[in-house]
Amino acid sequence: MTPSISEQERQRSRNQQVTDCTGPEGSADCSLSVGYPPNSTTAVVIPTYRRPEMLQALLLSLRDGQRIPDEVIVVDNDPLNSASPQPIKGLHVRVIHAGLGMSVAGARNVGWKASTSDITVFIDDDNVVEPPAIAELAQSFNAGDVGLAGPIIYAGDRGTVWCGGITRSPWTGFTKCLLGGASELPSKLTWRTEDMPDAFAIPRDVLDAVDGFDEQRFPIHYEEADIGARIRALGLRTIVVRDARIRHYGWVGQSAGSAMVRATKSHGEGRTRQMALSRIRFHARHGHGLQRVTAVGIFIPLWVLVTSVTCLPARAPLMTRLTTIRAIWTGTIAGYTELLVGASVRDV
Repeated sequence: MTPSISEQERQRSRNQQVTDCTGPEGSADCSLSVGYPPNSTTAVVIPTYRRPEMLQALLLSLRDGQRIPDEVIVVDNDPLNSASPQPIKGLHVRVIHAGLGMSVAGARNVGWKASTSDITVFIDDDNVVEPPAIAELAQSFNAGDVGLAGPIIYAGDRGTVWCGGITRSPWTGFTKCLLGGASELPSKLTWRTEDMPDAFAIPRDVLDAVDGFDEQRFPIHYEEADIGARIRALGLRTIVVRDARIRHYGWVGQSAGSAMVRATKSHGEGRTRQMALSRIRFHARHGHGLQRVTAVGIFIPLWVLVTSVTCLPARAPLMTRLTTIRAIWTGTIAGYTELLVGASVRDV
């Protein structure tokens, strides 16, 4: 099918240079530069699972933004096809019933592959966007060296930051949200991040270059970290945009044990198992040399022990807490088994 005149013009206006992107699995021996003009088109992809009120609030916030997306694609992961948002005047919404369960990575892949826009903004359904957010994220790709841009994420209506970027130690695997609890933001307009939870934008050319999310190894948890690492392997930056802001109405706690218990309570033992498995897979894939040895061989086992202990005081029935601990250990055993035999353990 021949692209329309406007699509051809956008393609010609992109400043794209790609060298041979070949290399070992999990890495890319290449460089990519792609810049987008101000008139680039934008799609918003929203994975959702049985949260109709939150989904509707997010859609309304998109309609009220300074830049209304050219496409809004809701990917319903409920096998029962429950997503049916109310029509919103001025906002065209397409719903795709994927029915992939807890595979957020799979839902995101379905969404961006169904779009035709230059830039895709991925937003989870338990967020709302501030009016400038979409425009600010899209504008960040004008320079040509940015492969992923995330917003400042506030903790609901508290007026404090939940996550202003991610730092992750390659030696220990310790992950931290930048600016957590802050009420004032830095003066600089952008800064580096490893990846972003919940909301971030990626150009279409970059998604094509990395073949999207790895939904087989990282269906949920670390899927954002994995794609962020692969984008940086292209020679592109992953950044936070200060003036793009959203509000997150999901869980904003800090305790690893509480997070795991909550995952079991909300989505079952399988999700918690996958969270432990994904942690090992990420550091095995993206770690190098001694860093990989210390993260996988020392600090992940320590994380398993500490997280198991911190599950015990979590607010949940005793059986849920014990089930969570079991899931952490079975996911961890599956991850180390995978490393030893050199084959992928079946994902949950």
